[in-house]
Amino acid sequence: MKKTIRILLVFAIVILSAIATMADPPGPPTGGNSQPPLGNSGSGPVGAPLDGGLSLLLIGLGGAYGAKMLRNKNTDKNTAE
Repeated sequence: MKKTIRILLVFAIVILSAIATMADPPGPPTGGNSQPPLGNSGSGPVGAPLDGGLSLLLIGLGGAYGAKMLRNKNTDKNTAE
């Protein structure tokens, strides 16, 4: 019973924190920009990537860790035989 309550509590905290951090959508564009941003012929701000390649780094590290664990598991099997 305690384990079920603990799981539900963690789930509720995760869901509520995600709902609380939702951002508002951007407002309508304003025509007040006299100079276009660098490399853009239109007016208004240019969007930028948020992660900067961090997601690729995490995917690569996860793959390397998985490969290491598989290699360790295979060598343990070979030494047991």
